[in-house]
Amino acid sequence: MRRSPGIGGLQTAAAARLTTDQYRILGESVARLKTDLMKEQLATFRSQLEELPANTRSADEFLCYINELYRLEIKSLDF
Repeated sequence: MRRSPGIGGLQTAAAARLTTDQYRILGESVARLKTDLMKEQLATFRSQLEELPANTRSADEFLCYINELYRLEIKSLDF
C-alpha cells in the first residue's frame, strides 16, 4: 500500500510552486520593461529619421547618417 506525502512533502511542493510563480512574474516584468524600452528607443529613432532630410545636404550625407543611427540603435538594443 502506498502512502500519501506527508506534511514535509506538501510544504516542499508548495514552496516549489511559490518559487516558480515568483520567477514567472519576474520574467513577465523584465519582458515588459524591455518592450517598453524598445518602444521608446524606436520612437526616438523614428523622430530622428523624420528630422533627417532637413538636417542633411546630400544623398551621401543622408545615407551615412542613416547608417550611423542604425548602428547606434542596434548597439542599444542589446538583449
